[in-house]
Amino acid sequence: MEKSIDEKLQKLYELSCNLAYVNDCEVVDTDKLYGKGISDIIWSMVDGLYSQWVCNMVAGRCSLQAMIDFDLSKVEKQIDDRIEKLQAINH
Repeated sequence: MEKSIDEKLQKLYELSCNLAYVNDCEVVDTDKLYGKGISDIIWSMVDGLYSQWVCNMVAGRCSLQAMIDFDLSKVEKQIDDRIEKLQAINH
């Protein structure tokens, strides 16, 4: 069964936290370990900004133009790709 966007965002958040912290409290230098691109993905999830943006767009808490331009299937693919990248690192 296909996971909902909320479930996918939660999975991405959990993977990001696992990579961002050691022993649930010590911050990891993700730029050094994984590179800037992966680090940006990790910290955009840990700080909640990416999830907040997705939820706002889905709920229509944005401009009319932003709502028209928003492509949920494209964002969902991006989330799936990010999950795949982080899972590869996490294992």
